Amino acid sequence: MGSKNCRQFPIEPDESRLKEISIRTGLSKEQLFLMHQEFLKDCPSGRLSQRMFTKLYNDFYTNGNAKKFCKICFMAYDKDKNGYIDFYEYANVMGTLMNGDIRDKLKLAFDIYDYNSDGHIEKKEAQKIVKSIFEMYGESLPTKSIDMEVERLMKKFDLDNNGLITEKEFIEGCLKDDELKRMFVPMFNT
Repeated sequence: MGSKNCRQFPIEPDESRLKEISIRTGLSKEQLFLMHQEFLKDCPSGRLSQRMFTKLYNDFYTNGNAKKFCKICFMAYDKDKNGYIDFYEYANVMGTLMNGDIRDKLKLAFDIYDYNSDGHIEKKEAQKIVKSIFEMYGESLPTKSIDMEVERLMKKFDLDNNGLITEKEFIEGCLKDDELKRMFVPMFNT
C-alpha cells in the first residue's frame, strides 16, 4: 500500500458527512469510525487509487483476473469522478453491502454495470460485464459463447424489447430469478 497510490486528502472525517452516511446506510458512528481507521491503514492519505483497488480485489479473487471488473466497479464507486475513491464513497458502498436490503444491493449492482451512467445497460455493456465476471472467476469463454449468454440475458431482462435494460427491469428480473441474482450480484450477500 502506501502514499504513492494515494494523493493527500483531508484525513479527519467531517461530522456532518458521517451523519449523512449513517442515516443513509444505517451504519453507526462507531462503525464508521472503525471503518475510517481501517480505510486509512490501507490508504494513509485518504484516497484509494484504481490500481490499489484492483490489487485489493485481485487478492480476494485469486483464481481469476478481476482487472476489467474492478475498472467497472471503480467507475461506479468514484461518484465525483476524480480518479480516487475517498472514505465517504467507500463508506456509502460498504453501508449498502452491509445493511442494504436486496433492492439497495441490486441498485448498486445496476450502477456498477451501467458503467457509462446513462440509466440503462446496452448490449455492448452487457458483453463487457459478462466477460469481466467470468474472467474474475478464472473462466474464459469464447466470444460466441459470451454473445449467446448476452442474448439470453437480454431476453430475460429487456421486457419491452427496446434493446436496453433499465434499472427497473434489472432489479425486477433479478428478484424473480435466483440464477440472475447469483450471476449479477456475486459480491453481495443477498
